Amino acid sequence: LAQLRELLMTFDGSMVPRDERAAEFAPVLTAVIEPLLAACRSGATNAGVGAAASAVFDINCTSVVVELLKLFPFTSARAAELEQRIAKAADVLVDGQADDILKNCGLAEKIELVQQHQAGKLGAPAKRMCDVGGLARAELTAAVRNFERKIANDVGGLVQRHCDKVESNRRRVDAQRRSTERVLQLYTLLFDAVTADGAGYGGARAVAGEQQQADGAAAAARTNAGANG
Repeated sequence: LAQLRELLMTFDGSMVPRDERAAEFAPVLTAVIEPLLAACRSGATNAGVGAAASAVFDINCTSVVVELLKLFPFTSARAAELEQRIAKAADVLVDGQADDILKNCGLAEKIELVQQHQAGKLGAPAKRMCDVGGLARAELTAAVRNFERKIANDVGGLVQRHCDKVESNRRRVDAQRRSTERVLQLYTLLFDAVTADGAGYGGARAVAGEQQQADGAAAAARTNAGANG
């Protein structure tokens, strides 16, 4: 990157007309940046650290390049292209972080089963949700309580071990906010399905105690996410 900075500064002071600089410098930029970004992708993939951690590595590496390119008008278009790459990596990070949180408290498996049940993928004849293996009331209650305890114990907001490693403050806060929203969205999907008519759990009253506690915990998570922003 130090060599790229020198090249950019030297070219910026050249006699090349300003309206021709972007096209003139494009081949040089591609020759320098593409191997660098490819090495970043390869390093993250070969490390076998998982999709979310790989996305963090990609975001951090690409962000450094983007901030450098933004300093020069003739590379601003390339910087905008790389922002799209970062956005895609951020999507992977958010989904991976939300999944990690839900797995840690045992809700990920329950939510997946609910989604499969709603899509009719658990075979025929269709069962009531409470009769599906893994979705018995006692099992759901245990998972929900684990989720409540996690939120209650994570002072300052949900612990997000992947999002917390994003170096850019703006990108890190955005990823944390979106990940929190994704967790709450999936939790709401679970609760709506469990309390729906015909689910077999006895309706909303049957799980009212758990939901009241979870609503409070969810509100706290939203507040903490907003405070971090």
